[in-house]
Amino acid sequence: MHPYKRATRNIKCHPFRRDTAVLADLILSLESHRLFSLQRLFDLNGRSFRLAVALMGEWKRRGKYAKKAKLLDLSVQLREVLAERRPSGEGASTDEAPARQKVVKAPTGEPDRLGPER
Repeated sequence: MHPYKRATRNIKCHPFRRDTAVLADLILSLESHRLFSLQRLFDLNGRSFRLAVALMGEWKRRGKYAKKAKLLDLSVQLREVLAERRPSGEGASTDEAPARQKVVKAPTGEPDRLGPER
């Protein structure tokens, strides 16, 4: 499966896992050309680490603009949701959310938003 698709599925299905937050931060760093700590990559589990490496390789190729844009949008949304959920003084994410979440497509053509699973 293509790394963009795997990352998109990961963000949609497991938005509150620590590894997903790291992948979202990596995507935002790649797009904005900001520094990203390699230690955060090495803290990922094996599957997420391989996905991060594959994402970096695909990002360098500069293709698949629609998939890249969707993945970037989901990453921004995840960062906003995690920032809203985070109590002051705590980390950006937890290993697992108490309630499952999924991305819900807005009927009016607006961008995807994270919403409660129905």
